[in-house]
Amino acid sequence: MKLKLAFALLIAPLMIACGDDDPAGPSADSIAGTYRLQTVNGAALPFVFINEPGLRVEVMADEYILNANQSFTTTITLRETEDTVVTTTTDSYSGQWQIDGSEIILTSPGIVDRASFTNGNTLTFTFPGVALVYRK
Repeated sequence: MKLKLAFALLIAPLMIACGDDDPAGPSADSIAGTYRLQTVNGAALPFVFINEPGLRVEVMADEYILNANQSFTTTITLRETEDTVVTTTTDSYSGQWQIDGSEIILTSPGIVDRASFTNGNTLTFTFPGVALVYRK
């Protein structure tokens, strides 16, 4: 749970560039679906989130399920290696999402992320030094 929160806080200021041919923007139905993390900074998973002496934490998988009723659930799988002990954990949280012009705002207690929808199947979260690409 602590690692999911740490990762969520790291990506909390996310902004997602959005493009759509419809000037009114995407609809809730066109956005709804399961988006799985494909790349971080252009590299495939796993993504090394923490790499310190005696501790390595990797993101093995992450997904957002965006529902047409504008609720969402996100689930992350982390692999933690502490010295020689390897532990895999999965954590989830949920919330609501809404469309705001060309952005999607995802809210959950204590977390607000901005997202957008491109190519009909891609969410791209960007913030200084990191780009996360999720695809349906």
